[in-house]
Amino acid sequence: MENEEKNQTEQSDKSRSMWRELWDYAKIIIAVFVIAFLLGHFVYINARVPSGSMEETIMTGDRVFGNRLAYIKDDPESMDLRVPRQFLIDALKREGDPIEDASDQRMRSLVCAQCHAEYYFEVENKEVVLPWDSGYTVEAMENYYDKIGFSDYVHKLSKAPMLKAQHPDFELAQMGIHARRGVSCGECHMPYVEEEVRSYNNHHIQSPLAMIEKTCQTCHHESAEVLRQDVYTRQNKAVELRNKLEKELAKAHIEAKFAWDRGAADNQMEPVLKLLRQAQWRWDFAIASHGAAFHAPQEVQRILGDGLYKTMQARLVIKDVLNKHGYNQEVPMPDISTKEKAQKYIGLDMKSEL
Repeated sequence: MENEEKNQTEQSDKSRSMWRELWDYAKIIIAVFVIAFLLGHFVYINARVPSGSMEETIMTGDRVFGNRLAYIKDDPESMDLRVPRQFLIDALKREGDPIEDASDQRMRSLVCAQCHAEYYFEVENKEVVLPWDSGYTVEAMENYYDKIGFSDYVHKLSKAPMLKAQHPDFELAQMGIHARRGVSCGECHMPYVEEEVRSYNNHHIQSPLAMIEKTCQTCHHESAEVLRQDVYTRQNKAVELRNKLEKELAKAHIEAKFAWDRGAADNQMEPVLKLLRQAQWRWDFAIASHGAAFHAPQEVQRILGDGLYKTMQARLVIKDVLNKHGYNQEVPMPDISTKEKAQKYIGLDMKSEL
């Protein structure tokens, strides 16, 4: 009798234990479904791409994940363009052009300026700062950096405190004829697309030359080939002047090192270092921008020409310094005709850097 009651008790315990275990599993499954539901409806979205606006990057029918919290502080239902980057908002405020006053057309360029702009990291807190307080020109930003004593690095050969341009696309574009006529970045790089049941801006951001009929030819009536060659002509002219400046800059840095090695004093080299800083800043500013030779061809030519002038001025000062130290010959130039030879000359071991 006792054994029978014991067996019934054990079976009852096993049954309760099994149901508890099943309930534990059920709670886990329910929790997973609840979490997945909440995440899918309030945190992320798994969406199917309905159109070809981003081909060939994202194709019709592809699935993409989106963050529903990305614009938690904004109103995503209005579809209005917004600038969430505080450093751009601050820069516009400092230059007296608050973002609140920006027109819809200007916003189509300012949204691009959040990335395609010259910037630096503030030394103490490492925050991004746009040096626009005095304007967008190469001289205005140079003056800004000079006032705060900023430099990105010291040149290994010449010892000049250098500035490294990031990609001042927005700034140079504002100096070109298209921006002055009110054309935004979006009209050329995200042209309007019309389909049978909808119209939208193409989000496959690319060169306007890839879709001339939707970009250039909406205003210009020349053939696609004529318009394309016009762009290439402007680019080639800028490249020609850029190459000349590069060669002279390289010589100037090497000559500056030669002067240091011959015993040049700091006060003798001070004007040289300033000129080299200015010259290379202009070279970098002109070539670091995507499409600058087309966006603002006249300004790019002016910047490169001024850079070449300052480089030659630096070389003349170096020559005078060397004369004072008893050297009046041509400075011997190393063979830096290839990347490998140039790296070897400056002591850069790429394998150890990887």
